[in-house]
Amino acid sequence: MTRANIAILSFVKRTQSCNIFLSCSALLTILVPVLASSAVYAADSTNGVYIERAARGCAPLRLGVGSSPRRQRVTGASSLVGETRGSSSGDSVVGADGVRIDIKDIKDIKDIKDIKDINGTQEASAVSQDDTKKPGLYFACERKLALKGTRISASDWLGRTSKDLSYGDRRADKDSLFSEEQLFKRLIQEMESSGRPLTIFVHGCCVSFNEDLIQANDIHQALQAQGLNGPLLAYDWATPNYNYPGSLARLPGCRTNFTAFLQRLVRKIGRDKIVIVAHSLGIHALQDYCQNALQQEILTPEQMFSAVVLCRPDVDVSSFKHSQVAIKMYSGKLMLLCATNDLNLKLSSFIRRAGYNFGDDPKPRQGNHLRLGQASVAGPLAANLAVYDISKLRLKHLIPYKLIASLLTGECSDFCIEKAESGVLNVKNR
Repeated sequence: MTRANIAILSFVKRTQSCNIFLSCSALLTILVPVLASSAVYAADSTNGVYIERAARGCAPLRLGVGSSPRRQRVTGASSLVGETRGSSSGDSVVGADGVRIDIKDIKDIKDIKDIKDINGTQEASAVSQDDTKKPGLYFACERKLALKGTRISASDWLGRTSKDLSYGDRRADKDSLFSEEQLFKRLIQEMESSGRPLTIFVHGCCVSFNEDLIQANDIHQALQAQGLNGPLLAYDWATPNYNYPGSLARLPGCRTNFTAFLQRLVRKIGRDKIVIVAHSLGIHALQDYCQNALQQEILTPEQMFSAVVLCRPDVDVSSFKHSQVAIKMYSGKLMLLCATNDLNLKLSSFIRRAGYNFGDDPKPRQGNHLRLGQASVAGPLAANLAVYDISKLRLKHLIPYKLIASLLTGECSDFCIEKAESGVLNVKNR
């Protein structure tokens, strides 16, 4: 083979390699933003990740032997309700009254509510028999659920849905499923006994069934710490784990189902006895309900929600401007929480600005990629509603449970809130 032929063959191989490289690069350019968005969202919201609970203002999980003193792995129902995840080490423990108790003399650990080990560094909380009888977290769920033994198994990875909503509650000892009529009856009984409104929590993307209830429990604990002892209902719209595009694909069904469910609930208890807390993509469900309600009531709201909290909305600006009037008309107290350092919203904005619009996005237009939860976007709205910049809390895309509870009660002594010239309320810890 001549040198010329060898040179030609070498050039062809290099060209083929270059084409393969360019093809792979083009494919990665398309996939990386989408995969990265799913990964970042899942890192904050999926069950099983390490979560800095104290930083978010929720009650710390009770730590068992071998647990980190700063954070604990969140995995399922026992951590959800504060049940002990381990036992105290050593031959004796110290009770809440300071009296040392020999472990061998303890016949039933359920009779002891607070136990400290002999070093006083770890704390375990056992659930008393009375506590197990108390109502747990109520839920309305679009997923396919199955009650296996005492716990519910859900379709988390594929986000499979059922034709009808499933209703039930989760308690320390077991999960329960019941009908919509039974759910409404229990909610009304708790509202009457507590004298407090019902709080409905709508989660964001990439959240499993268990993680939805964990987030709902965290906000419920924060509300109870502020004296808001009313019932809490978690609305689960069947988002698949680690899948941001899959969560977006669920939005049309979520809008329809949530609107119909909330209409039935409002007819039973009234809007003025409901508080809504919606996070990230969950704001879309509320948008659709308010717009439909306003059309049906001929532009005159019969009742307003007691309060509405829009937490870090992953909603495009044009969509919110279209529904802003309706949401404001149905909110007795409307609050929007935004931040400049929310990586998830920045990534959501970036992938849309790069041209990767999803099926549920409105038609491309100027500024359509901007997300409402970004402080630069929410700031100009401060003239029409209460906008809180929570950047200095440094919570990434997590939910500031303690702040939400404080804003709902008006007791914000743990936070320093300063009003900027633009009207935005800047929040930081004291």
